[in-house]
Amino acid sequence: MGMFVDIEGAFDCAPFQKLCDAARAHGVDDALIKWIHAMLTQRLLCAEVGVDRYLTTEATKGCPQGGVFSPLLWSMLIDSLLCELQNLSIHAQAYADDVAVLAVDRDLGTVCRNIQRAVDLIDSWCLRHGLSVNLNKTTMVLFTKRRKLDGLCLPEMRGTTLQLSEEVKYLGVTLDKKLLWNKHVEVKMKRALTAYGLCRRTFASTWGLRPHVVMWIYVAIIRPMFVYASVVWWVKVRRKSFHRELDALQRTVCLGVTGTMSTTSGAALNALLNLQPLDIFIQSTAMRAAHRLIRLNLWENNGCGGHRALEELLGGLNPVLTMTSDSRVPIHLLGRRYVVTLKLREDGEDPEECVAGYTEVFYTDGSKTEEGSGAGVYLSNKNGKWAFPLGQYATVFQAEVYAILRVANWVIDERLKGRRIAICSDSQAALRELSSPLITSKIVQECRNRLNSMSRFNTVELLWVPGHCGIEGNEISDALAKEGSISPLPGPEPAIGVSVALAKSVFKNWEEVSHNDRWQSLNAARHTKLFLPEPNIRTAKFILSKSRRTCRCIVGILTGHNSLAGHMFRIGITEDDTCPSYNEEAGSTEHFLCECPAYGRIRHQIFGVDVLQLRRVASHPLTEILRYVNESGIFR
Repeated sequence: MGMFVDIEGAFDCAPFQKLCDAARAHGVDDALIKWIHAMLTQRLLCAEVGVDRYLTTEATKGCPQGGVFSPLLWSMLIDSLLCELQNLSIHAQAYADDVAVLAVDRDLGTVCRNIQRAVDLIDSWCLRHGLSVNLNKTTMVLFTKRRKLDGLCLPEMRGTTLQLSEEVKYLGVTLDKKLLWNKHVEVKMKRALTAYGLCRRTFASTWGLRPHVVMWIYVAIIRPMFVYASVVWWVKVRRKSFHRELDALQRTVCLGVTGTMSTTSGAALNALLNLQPLDIFIQSTAMRAAHRLIRLNLWENNGCGGHRALEELLGGLNPVLTMTSDSRVPIHLLGRRYVVTLKLREDGEDPEECVAGYTEVFYTDGSKTEEGSGAGVYLSNKNGKWAFPLGQYATVFQAEVYAILRVANWVIDERLKGRRIAICSDSQAALRELSSPLITSKIVQECRNRLNSMSRFNTVELLWVPGHCGIEGNEISDALAKEGSISPLPGPEPAIGVSVALAKSVFKNWEEVSHNDRWQSLNAARHTKLFLPEPNIRTAKFILSKSRRTCRCIVGILTGHNSLAGHMFRIGITEDDTCPSYNEEAGSTEHFLCECPAYGRIRHQIFGVDVLQLRRVASHPLTEILRYVNESGIFR
């Protein structure tokens, strides 16, 4: 049983003293607490009454609405409620003022008793903190497939019996009592179509927003809105009947992107635009989210349902996904002791002169080849050279950071003190990460900590130098990195935790392979398959880069769904399918491209022959096919 509690006026009604007490309980410094108290109490509330008339009063409780600090203050306050609920062995979670309480047991009577205990505790906590529960917005759902509810006893709060609901919306996800997700998908489908309908007013078949802009609106706004929280409800896409709804949604958008005829196949449009079917994309998004939570140790596996199925999918997808990850929960690290200097090529400063006056000058580099990855370090004033193999899975960025890390370790191991040390790297990405206070990578965190350690007794500066510009030290370190990349890794893989980028490439490859397999197994779209044996980004970019009129034209030719006589007759718009230029043959797309005598001269100029097979036409670049269509003027 789940109870979703709304605390009435949480941000507006929280007492000042309770907020400060909560901050103190979480170890906030007394000086900062005094500042918080002053910020809360010394506020004026202003309201406009009529024209040019204002009422002003002092705030007596609550946090500033829209304040950056307000959510943190409230989170510290409500944390005590969550801790008390956890002591009752009840799962509780909160997002701002929305508290979710979940009681699980095989016995319904036990579940009801636990929920009643949670209700009493929440009511008591609210009274102690000068708050109250909004019973009108508090919802309770019994998640079960049982038909007989023996032992059901609904909880009460302040004399009011809380009633069960069929569904609840929590954090943008509609949860129904059987977790079938029908209502959630229905709501999301309507919202997606509504959003697309608003955009639809800005273009038509031959005018308005260009195809690539409409595609961006779908990929960047509408599709993410639809697949939100798919890690929770992705099991819905395993039902084949649901695929038709998803295909219809995406086909509607693809028709708008290309401006082509409404009879065009959705599968053909997906292939031409290199757009994965929605069910494949939803599964991929769910797997990405699950993998992210697993590598951050935030995944809770209940051993059944969609979570277990996701783990099975991840386990069989690629061994990379089960390896140690380099990513970590984002943290902020302040107090950097070393200096990072980024200079652009346009500055015109000689890199050799930048390192003059340093006692130790290191050059670092990373490399990735077909054999593997490697890092190289060169100590110029002592002719020290080191090459480090990093195996198959390290990225160039990781190799660059690892090389700097080895420099820091060497300086610490040699116990150098009082030195002026320069570390030169041609990777701006690595230097920017080492200068940023936000840390999301384990290797970056370790490197930063070691740099701070060596900087306690030395003056350390990280310098950017342009790569492959004849700088001797940089060229030597680059050669050492390549040497490391072709050397065997002495230990087990991975040498460094698997990067997020590598994991993303695994999911992207799965999407492409799944889309291609479905395209190959499709028994329809024979005409389109001649021109497009498999979906690819090059064809999609070519189509999307054109004007709406040209895009409609080229898609019509590639799919066979166009205004030529053959297709018009097939869909019942005309009663005659003969070619208007050559009355002895049907006016199909194949006839127009391959053998119509009226366009033989143009075919000879572009394709080199007067008559040819459709397969041979498909082997020509799309630019030539489009040129043939334009010069024929058939769609004018």
